[in-house]
Amino acid sequence: MNVFINGESIAIQTSENKVAVVECALMKFLTTDQQQRTFAVALNSDFVGRGDYAKTLIQAGDSLDVLFPIQGG
Repeated sequence: MNVFINGESIAIQTSENKVAVVECALMKFLTTDQQQRTFAVALNSDFVGRGDYAKTLIQAGDSLDVLFPIQGG
């Protein structure tokens, strides 16, 4: 199944080929360094808390936005 992360189409393999969890998509998209940084996630424009990544389901065509904080003044 394909989902979009920051506008990029990502293929996710799932056992049922119908749903996956946010955590699965993020691990495929983010580098190891990025996984260890602070970031926020929105699924179809709705915020998903870090504690919900493993239980929030996504379906084909869903859109995830991953946002990293920007420091500056």
